[in-house]
Amino acid sequence: MSKRNFLSTFINEEIYLVDQMQEQSISAKSPVIEKCLCVVPGTLSAADTRFLHKVFAAVDIDPQMLEVAERPESSGPVRAIFYFGVSPQDQTYDYYQYHQVEGKPVINAHSLAEIAGDNDLKRKLWSALKACFN
Repeated sequence: MSKRNFLSTFINEEIYLVDQMQEQSISAKSPVIEKCLCVVPGTLSAADTRFLHKVFAAVDIDPQMLEVAERPESSGPVRAIFYFGVSPQDQTYDYYQYHQVEGKPVINAHSLAEIAGDNDLKRKLWSALKACFN
């Protein structure tokens, strides 16, 4: 009795051979979506949310690519971290200065309401965003 006939006594379904190398290359090609994490104290007002979306749209970051949280923990891969109105724990970063932590850009900024009302702070944030994404 051949091996093929022997298996048919136990398995009635069709069996397909899958090339493991092909399977690995398919999973390796799946894109990893990295969001920009925006750490803010409390919840954002509607005006702050609109301003945040407008600021990131200027550097071609879709609002769906933003994750807003009160703490820097994230639910997935992060492209960059922005602290608005809250300082990173155990770190002292100058406002609007480009820093890297574990290979990810980190920017510390004033609160969104402060930035929205001050053209000088808007320019500083714009320069920091350009440093991150260009």
